[in-house]
Amino acid sequence: MRRVIRLVGTASLLVLPIWFALNCGAAEPKPVLHGIVALNELGTEPIKKALLSLPGRSVSTVFLSEGDRWENFELESIVPKEGRIRLRDHSDGSVIELRLPDSGQPVDPKAALQFRAAPLRPLVELYQDFCGRTVLLPDGYTMNLDYLSRAQSRREGAAELEHAFATNGFVMENRGELVTLMVRERERSVLKEIPEPPPAGAEIGFPSGLIKFQSAAAVQVLEIYQAYTGRMVLRPPDFRPGNVTVKTQTPLTQDQTRWILSAALRLAGIVVLPEGDRFMFATPPEKTNSLPHFDRAAIAAKWQVKPGEARVIRIAGANATEFLGTFAGLVGREPVPVSPEIRIVQFYLYYSQALDPVETIFALEGLAWGNNLALEKVEPNGVQLVPLNNRRL
Repeated sequence: MRRVIRLVGTASLLVLPIWFALNCGAAEPKPVLHGIVALNELGTEPIKKALLSLPGRSVSTVFLSEGDRWENFELESIVPKEGRIRLRDHSDGSVIELRLPDSGQPVDPKAALQFRAAPLRPLVELYQDFCGRTVLLPDGYTMNLDYLSRAQSRREGAAELEHAFATNGFVMENRGELVTLMVRERERSVLKEIPEPPPAGAEIGFPSGLIKFQSAAAVQVLEIYQAYTGRMVLRPPDFRPGNVTVKTQTPLTQDQTRWILSAALRLAGIVVLPEGDRFMFATPPEKTNSLPHFDRAAIAAKWQVKPGEARVIRIAGANATEFLGTFAGLVGREPVPVSPEIRIVQFYLYYSQALDPVETIFALEGLAWGNNLALEKVEPNGVQLVPLNNRRL
């Protein structure tokens, strides 16, 4: 069996630099063939598809099988032995013949996998399909490969892709049969922070492929996580972590779904930590030691709160004075005028479930924490907002 792996280059964007290089600065982008997969494994359905960069609303790099269509383009035929494909552009009816770009390596008529300047993400998706596990990796990784393999099975194909990734500086760690975690060698330590996934169970919460994020903003994923878990997410409002890309390969229980979302968020730079039964902190790793803790008895004693009716609370762009007024009304104290450096802070809180008075106090204290502020009693009957590092301990 022969394997050829060569690193072509690294770019700041996944497709566009390759696109313009291969089109030599063409005025209008054209389709580019990056690879062909032709795997005939005994006892399984043959795989024959092509990896293409196609123009449309944006440049997209996708795997297509014969008969598949992407926007205006339909893949009519794949000839693996010759390294060529035929596309039809339905916008004008034209037929486009494409061959694998010349990289100094001739087309191998016996190859199962042949790629030219293939972006990392589609190769990861192919690996995921071969190994049957969901692959989680940070969204911003980029790499382009020339790659050739005569693998005769999905298992061999997965093993050779693993070798290709390792050769180019990636570490892959399997977590049972559920997930493979993938990071660059220099970021290996983050894998120790991701616990083992929960075991499989009889109850399936999500079928395979139902959870799919494509470069989704982590804040949006957190909103979905909040809705799914029922826990209020408390986070610094100015925290801007990376994006999240994930497509689940296997059916998941509810516990496994929560684990995968937490792991994907951790690889995006977010530590997700549950607090009590109703809350969850989403924070940069460096802030995990300063998190507030939910202690119902201590909160009730500190603020002299009596049991009361649960209610939904929402705060949309309140300034510091308005926020403090809301909290003061909740605890029956007078708000102390806010200092000028704090007045510019804005507060947001969206949660659809009702909270009792003690839970509401903790939610507002958590919101203040996210803005590097703390709520303090001022005797005899006041309450004030202070910078977190100036609070009285």
